[in-house]
This record gives sequence, C-alpha cells and structure tokens, in this order.
Amino acid sequence: MTNTSVLGVGMDEYWRQEPEAARAQWRELWPLLRTGRLDPPISSVFPLEQASAALRHLDERKALGRTLLQIGA
Repeated sequence: MTNTSVLGVGMDEYWRQEPEAARAQWRELWPLLRTGRLDPPISSVFPLEQASAALRHLDERKALGRTLLQIGA
C-alpha cells in the first residue's frame, strides 16, 4: 500500500446551476496568478498519454509540488 492519492473536483453540475460562480472565482484569481502573488508549486507536467508515468512520479515521491496532467496541446 502506498500513500498516493489522486484528487479531482467535479464542478460541472455546480457551474450549470451557478454559472456566475466560475466567472467570479476567475475574476479574483486571475490577477493574483498574473502578478505572481499566487504561484502554486508545480513539480511536473505530463501529457495525458503519459498518465502512468505521472502516477509513477507520485508513487516514487519525486513530486515537490503539484503534478499535472495536460489535456490537449
């Protein structure tokens, strides 16, 4: 047994019911991201096709921040 977890959030239904919520969140977040005041630590980015390598990266405890899967180009 390892101490690996995969997290995700299913926000589709919430955003369908509250379409302004996503816009409001991004209005607040985008300036923080753009100016660097909010700088989430990203360890690695893997294309979706390399999801197994991303999981191995996590399982081997190589991640020093978020490990992301990139969907599309």
